[in-house]
Amino acid sequence: MAAATIIDQYGHANRFKAVLVAAELNATTHWEIEFTNDLRVRFESWGHRMQLSDLQRNQLNRIAGED
Repeated sequence: MAAATIIDQYGHANRFKAVLVAAELNATTHWEIEFTNDLRVRFESWGHRMQLSDLQRNQLNRIAGED
C-alpha cells in the first residue's frame, strides 16, 4: 500500500495521537527521537490529512510497543 492518511491507517486521529505519544515516551535512540519528532511536526501541520506509509506506521507502532 502506498501512503495513506492517518485516518485510513488508524481509523481516528485520536488513535494515531495515542500511538505517537507512546512512541515519544519509548523513543531511546537518536533516530527514534528524530522520527517521532518529525511525525509530531507533520501532524501539527497536516492534522488528520497527514500521509503515513506502511513502513512509517510499522516503525511508529514498533517504537510505541504496539507491534
